[in-house]
Amino acid sequence: DICFYNDLCRKPLGHVRDFNHVFSNLGYCVFGLLFMCIVLFKKLKYESFLAKNENIDEDDYGVPTQYGLYFAMGLSLFMEGVMSSSYHVCPTNVTFQFDTTFMYLLAVLMFMKLYQVRHSDVSA
Repeated sequence: DICFYNDLCRKPLGHVRDFNHVFSNLGYCVFGLLFMCIVLFKKLKYESFLAKNENIDEDDYGVPTQYGLYFAMGLSLFMEGVMSSSYHVCPTNVTFQFDTTFMYLLAVLMFMKLYQVRHSDVSA
């Protein structure tokens, strides 16, 4: 059997052999989608505000708004849940690489966003 980890603690449900670990990673997917929905809501709210107040030029006030890294962080969190679930269904060295890739990606994206917020003139 190629799946050699976590055989003692798995709880099967239907065709999924390790349902408890798949279910435990569902939160990553849900909160990743929720995070992207919140970012989309904030973006649409800001664009609606600018459309209602045409006398305000967004380039003249404040820091330029950029949502790309936020969407990337939400997608990375969602994919972390998917890939971690795939690792727990059949844990091998290959699926472990998929699992950890999105952990590192999320950490890099958070550092990039923190840097972008602290140094807004770099990306303006």
